[in-house]
Amino acid sequence: MEQKKMASSDKPRKYLAPLDRKRLEVRLHEITQKYFGEATFDDVEMRYLSGLASNPFLLLADFYHEPTIHKIMNPELHSTVDFLQRIWKEKRRNEDPSVSWLRRVRAFPEEVRLVGDKCLYDVGLFGKQAHGSYDLKNLGVASYHRASEILDGLSQDPRLCEFFLNNRVDVRRIQEEILFLRQCAEKFPDYAQVLAHLHLFGEGPSKEAWETFDDLTTTDDSGHDDTMPANTTPLEDSTPSSPAHAPLQDLPEPAAPASLPELTPAEAMQEARDPETAKLSHQELLSFYERLLLFSNLNITALREDLKNLVIDQQEAIDTVCDDFSLFATGTHSRRKPLSYFFIGPTGVGKNLLIERLVETLEGLWGLEVPLLLIEGPSYTYPSDINELRGSTRGFIRSDEEGLLTEFHHRASAAPFSVILVDEVEKAHAQLRKYFLSIMDRGTTIDNRGQELNFSSTLLVYTSNLGYSDLQMSSDPIGFGDKDARANYERCALMGDLKKELSPEFINRTRILHFNSLSLRSIQKIFELEMEKIAARYRRVHGLELSVSSEARKALITEGFSHEYGARHLARVLNQVCNVGVSKKLRQDSVRGSQDQESRGLLAYIQEARKEERITDLDMLHRKVMERTRAKVGYMQVNVDYANGKYHYITA
Repeated sequence: MEQKKMASSDKPRKYLAPLDRKRLEVRLHEITQKYFGEATFDDVEMRYLSGLASNPFLLLADFYHEPTIHKIMNPELHSTVDFLQRIWKEKRRNEDPSVSWLRRVRAFPEEVRLVGDKCLYDVGLFGKQAHGSYDLKNLGVASYHRASEILDGLSQDPRLCEFFLNNRVDVRRIQEEILFLRQCAEKFPDYAQVLAHLHLFGEGPSKEAWETFDDLTTTDDSGHDDTMPANTTPLEDSTPSSPAHAPLQDLPEPAAPASLPELTPAEAMQEARDPETAKLSHQELLSFYERLLLFSNLNITALREDLKNLVIDQQEAIDTVCDDFSLFATGTHSRRKPLSYFFIGPTGVGKNLLIERLVETLEGLWGLEVPLLLIEGPSYTYPSDINELRGSTRGFIRSDEEGLLTEFHHRASAAPFSVILVDEVEKAHAQLRKYFLSIMDRGTTIDNRGQELNFSSTLLVYTSNLGYSDLQMSSDPIGFGDKDARANYERCALMGDLKKELSPEFINRTRILHFNSLSLRSIQKIFELEMEKIAARYRRVHGLELSVSSEARKALITEGFSHEYGARHLARVLNQVCNVGVSKKLRQDSVRGSQDQESRGLLAYIQEARKEERITDLDMLHRKVMERTRAKVGYMQVNVDYANGKYHYITA
C-alpha cells in the first residue's frame, strides 16, 4: 500500500495555474504571423483574444440561455426600441442613481456580447461546433452583430445622448466598441482559427499541450506557480476529459457573476499616451499618428530639391522649412504648438508660391488633401472683420453660422497636416494679429459657439513686404559697397520697420524668414518655368508645340524684369505675348463653322447634369468637349519670334 502511494506521489502534478496574459499575447502574435501574415491582426485584437482565452467565466459558466439566444436569433421580436421603452419606464418608476441605471442599460448588449465570446471560446479552443440545434459559428456572428446594433441604437437615442452629455460619458468609447463588435462578427472565423492554433484543449491535454501551458503560466525559480494560492489542490497527471483541468485565471469577485472579460473592446482601444498627446481628441490623435508616419517616410532631401526647382533663389527659406519638417519626422516637435513663420520680402519673389508649391508637392507624394486656408490681410481692416473668422457674436446678424476658421477646422482636423496662410498681414487690423496669438501659443482658439478649435497640426504662415517698397526706392547707402554689407543694412532697416508697425508679442511668436530680391539671373530661371507651363497647356489642349526664339526670349526677359513687381510682371508679359497672342492666332486660322448639333447636344447634357437630372460620365464629357474645342489648324508648331520691335508667330 505504501509503495502504491509512493508511486502515485512520483507522478508529475499539474495545478489550476493562471495564464500569463503577456506570454499568451506574444504566442498569439507568433501564430498570426506564421499562419495569417503580419498585417492581418492588430494589437487591439491580440489583447482582446488573449483576454478572452484566459477568461475563467467563459470556461466555467454557461451563457447559452435560451431566452437570450432567442433574442439574438429573432431581433425583429426584441427590438432596441422596445428595450429602451422598458428601461425608461423602469427609470420613471424607480429613480435609482444614474450610475446604476446606466449599468442596467449596458447590461442588455453585454449579455448578448458574452454569448458571442462564449461561442468564439468554444469554437476556437474546444472545436465545438454546435449547442443543441444552434450552430455556434452562426450564433457567434449573430451575437456580435446584435450587440453592435443594440449599442448603436442606444448611442443614437436622444434621451441617452442628453444623459451622456450631462454626465460626461465618453460617447466615442461606445462608438469604438460598436466598430470593434462589427469587426468581431466579420472576422469570427479568423479569430476562431487563431485560438485553435493555441492547442490548449482537445481530446485531452497531451504532453505537448502541458508544455504549452507551462510556457503560458508564470512560475518562480523554485518551479512553483508564483500566483498559486496556498490551498490549491494538485491534479494527477492523468488524461482529464473535462476542460476544467485547463489553466485558469484568478476568479473575479463573487459579487459580480456577470462580469465582463478582463479586457473589454473599449478598454482594448485605449492607447498609452504621452503627456503632450493626452489632451488630444480621438480624431486629433489619429491625425498626429498619421502625420508622424507620413513625415517619417518622407524624403525631405528630395522635397528640398523639388521646392528649390520650383521656387527660384529662396534657398534660406526653403532650407529652414524643410529642416523644421525633420521634427515632424522624428516626432519631437511640440504636440500643441504649431510651427509659425513670418515670410518677409519684396512683392513677387515667391512667398505665397512657396506655400502653394509645398502643399501641391505633399499632396502628390501622400495622395491626400493638405487643406489650405488663404486669409487676405487687406480684407480685415476693421476690428469687427474678425467675426468672419470666428463667427458673429450671439445676437448679431449671422450668429447662427459658423466662422471661416470653424469651417476650415472640419477639414484640418480630419487631415494629417494643414496650412493657414495670412497674406499681407501688416495691412490687416491689429485685432487679427491678436486673434492668432493664442493659436501660436497653445494651438487652439475659441469660436463664436464656445467650441475649441485645435490647429496644433497646422502650419501658420504670415507674409509681408513691409519696408521693402522704401528700400527699393532708395539708392545704395554711403559706406556699403559690398553685397553682404548691403544685405545686413537692409535687414536692420526692415526689423526697425517691423517693430514700428507690429507688436512685439506677434513678432516674437513667429520665425522670421527673409526672401531675397530677384536678380536678372533669377528672372531667367523663372522665365523657363513660366514658359513651360504655357507650352504644356497648348500641348495638352491643342496638341501644339509652342517655342520661343532667342531674340523673343531676350525681349520678354527685358520687358518682364522689374525690381518693384518681381516675377509677377514677367508672368503678365508672358501671358500677354505667348498665351493671348497665340490664342488669337489660333482663332484666326481655325476652320470653324457655326454651332453644330453635337455642340448643342453637349451643352444640353452639361445643363442637365448641373441640375442633377442625369448621371454624368465625366471622362466621356471631357473627351468630347476637348475634341470640339481643339483648334483645327494646318500646323503642329508655333514659334514666337521678335524682330523690328514686334513679336511674330511663325507656324510649321
